[in-house]
Amino acid sequence: MDNWLSFSPLDYLDADSRFGDITCLTSVKDSIYCWQDRSFGKISVNERSLVKDNNSNMIQLGQGGVAQRIDYIDSVHGMSPD
Repeated sequence: MDNWLSFSPLDYLDADSRFGDITCLTSVKDSIYCWQDRSFGKISVNERSLVKDNNSNMIQLGQGGVAQRIDYIDSVHGMSPD
């Protein structure tokens, strides 16, 4: 089983209903992509910002939650269940 596609019931994201139902989820490397009837995009998962301080140590500025947003790549073509 792919751990990138295992979510808690409370870790959900509402997709834009104008593009239809989510028809497919897949993980590629460290990213999750979703397809809807008329779109596809990348789901933001646990994003964070790291910067180096004066001593070359990495400082984490923030961390996003699971499934924060969908960055739509195409809002015309998708994957229909037909």
